Amino acid sequence: MIGFIKHIDFKSPSVIILSLIGLLFFIRLFHITDPPVEIAHNWRQTTSLMVARNFYQEDNNIFYPRIDDCGDKTGIIGMEFPLLSYAIYGVSTIFGYDHWYGRLINLIIVSFGLWYFYRLICLYFSQRTALYSTIALALSGLFHYARKVMPDPMALSLVIIGLYNGVLYLRSGHWKYLIGYFVFALFGSLVKIPFTI
Repeated sequence: MIGFIKHIDFKSPSVIILSLIGLLFFIRLFHITDPPVEIAHNWRQTTSLMVARNFYQEDNNIFYPRIDDCGDKTGIIGMEFPLLSYAIYGVSTIFGYDHWYGRLINLIIVSFGLWYFYRLICLYFSQRTALYSTIALALSGLFHYARKVMPDPMALSLVIIGLYNGVLYLRSGHWKYLIGYFVFALFGSLVKIPFTI
């Protein structure tokens, strides 16, 4: 293991960014299993978790998200596409329901989003500029929001990944990039409509 680490070029911006993303990922794992009772946005996290739990316990139809506070009504509500809640449901079918899966899912997707943001900036600017830009994004509000059970960071990351694929399609004309753009940008836009590109 030590021999492998000695051969890593830590002067490379790509290695620095991957190391930073990994470090931030592990830092944000601290207390990841705590309940979502932070000072801000606890109601938004609770709504996402409530929908996920109802997918798990009641009905797993992604087009009919349910909440609990509707009295004798069905609980079905209109909301943005509940992809995060459904991902929590998917993990819950394997391991049993727990609220902190949403934090972990968001954290993983945001980590990929940061990597693709770096790669997107590299397409237009130097690696140094991309490095500083990604560090600024990683340590911005995204550092805090990436571990919340909210659709916003997930949507932003999906749209960034989609945008990267869209730029590659315009440059190369390969259909796989157009499909990547369509899939990631579509789901990112559905999860949070204001992120539509």
